[in-house]
Amino acid sequence: MKKPVLVLVVVSVLFASSAVHAASCKFQHDSVDKFTKVRTLWTRWDPMESFFGDLGDRSMDTAAGFASAWYEADEISLRIKIELTGLSDLEPPSYELEDTIVVPEGARLLIMMADETIVTLFSAEEVRVNSAVTPPETGMNITSSFEIEAEADIRYALDGEAIAALTRQGATNIRVEAADTQYDVAIHKKSFGDITKAIECIQAAL
Repeated sequence: MKKPVLVLVVVSVLFASSAVHAASCKFQHDSVDKFTKVRTLWTRWDPMESFFGDLGDRSMDTAAGFASAWYEADEISLRIKIELTGLSDLEPPSYELEDTIVVPEGARLLIMMADETIVTLFSAEEVRVNSAVTPPETGMNITSSFEIEAEADIRYALDGEAIAALTRQGATNIRVEAADTQYDVAIHKKSFGDITKAIECIQAAL
């Protein structure tokens, strides 16, 4: 008699967890194509680190990371946004702005879970991003330097096994492997469950 009770308790906890996540789901986009009737939706981009964690580090060496779960063409995917921002006293030449972030098709995303197991995903297509430059005291750049920014949106397809692994527990770190470098992001403790929540929000909405 004890085993069925235990199973019921575990199932109840899982449903309660999903219900909490569903209640806090925030979608950035949700639409249905009028002609194909295909639904497309994705969750709000959530920062994986504290806003104040790297405040003042503008060297282009430290990546900021954001996560979102997407549903497109009957496929669920995890998308990771990598942002690099730096300052320069001189305006950089155009050739220095080319291919700032290059992620080949099939490049790995390593996600370290709370128990230190690693979930490995692979990029669905090549991503190639140039840097943009904002002159001093222009727009959102309130500094006296040239602001250099690069932002890459990388899609990683999810299968059933990956979804199960990523929703079983929170993630603590990610590593995005690029063409000639890698971007490591330590996930803030308040964001440990963001990847899990994003995927569960997509599942709950389907």
